[in-house]
Amino acid sequence: MSMPGLLSILLFPISPFLSFLLACTNLKERGNGVVFVLFYALFGYCHTFTDVRADSYRKFISFKYHNTEPFADIFQQLINGERMDVYETALFSWLRGWTDSPNVMMAIVGLIAGIFILKLIRRILSDYTMRNNSVVYIIFAMIFILLSPVHIGGIRYITALAIFSYSALRFVVDKKNWWIIGILLSPLIHFSFIMLVVLVLLVRVIRLDWNVVFLPTVLMCCISMFIDTSAWSGTVDEISEYIGNNAITDRAELYADEDTEIHFSKSLTTQVMSVQKVVSSIYMLFMLLFIKRNSNKLSGDRYTQYILYLSLVFLLLGYTLTTFSIVGSRYLKFGLILFYMFILNLYRLNPHNITLKRLIFLLPIVNIADIAWTVYNCYCNVGIDIFYMPLPFLLL
Repeated sequence: MSMPGLLSILLFPISPFLSFLLACTNLKERGNGVVFVLFYALFGYCHTFTDVRADSYRKFISFKYHNTEPFADIFQQLINGERMDVYETALFSWLRGWTDSPNVMMAIVGLIAGIFILKLIRRILSDYTMRNNSVVYIIFAMIFILLSPVHIGGIRYITALAIFSYSALRFVVDKKNWWIIGILLSPLIHFSFIMLVVLVLLVRVIRLDWNVVFLPTVLMCCISMFIDTSAWSGTVDEISEYIGNNAITDRAELYADEDTEIHFSKSLTTQVMSVQKVVSSIYMLFMLLFIKRNSNKLSGDRYTQYILYLSLVFLLLGYTLTTFSIVGSRYLKFGLILFYMFILNLYRLNPHNITLKRLIFLLPIVNIADIAWTVYNCYCNVGIDIFYMPLPFLLL
């Protein structure tokens, strides 16, 4: 273990947050990785459960009144179409066998998610072998925002996204076949990953030139800024006939319902994030057009072009589904993770391209609402104690 990694570990009991920030400067180092995962677990443990609008509050209530069930019964309910997935119920049933603390429950969720988020970020950063600089830190920050500990309260989604994203990279990019296990497990953690699983299996056997999917992705990015959930009402009804799980179809129909859309649209958060979606889409258009226009000038290799192809495929799916109620944006996240991975590799090959650097430096500005939302929800979920108090006081 190197000295910086040892310093991060020694600093953790004194100031977990400063230790976490120090660890993020080099997550390839083992000690820093330990601190990174521990901070996710600590963030989960420090939840206050006072914000009634937060996912964590609803999970707190569910855990508090949870009745323990055998896994066989939980899985049978999934087969019968009575459950959408099994992870949360199984986790709650296991934990209630030895604790009734929601803080411990959230710590376990943070620990599990943190391990795979660390592995994912390490895998992405492994492509860049030179010394880290501001560009690399910006790309890391954008990936981190998508997988930040503020999402731990969702339990199912953050865990499924972390496990699926890492497993998909290892399976599709690195051709490590046994990671198909993680891919196939993700819908059992959160049912929404069914479509992503199907697409991952398809892109593993079908490889096209990135130019083939470029135009459809650009068009869908444009269209997504102008259509709303109402466009999905008839489609959801038709798809529901082919899904043998009543719990999933009921949830999909609820999200596609016009009254649900009206309810969500009244939220200030929804309104702000709608503006953020449009700004991000416009930025993505500029970035994609820059890549297309300069494809003959920018240095590239087969690996980077493959990452671009993968990112475009999943962005196409993401922009197609992002209009599906407030939850549609979740389908865009894996595409964005891949796109940031592509940008990192493009920068690796073109470190002196000024326009590329400027576009990368715009990322924090373009995503300012996402960053502000993350900071604000950190405050709502855990308060401010975690950012300055020593570890012993946080555990009391």
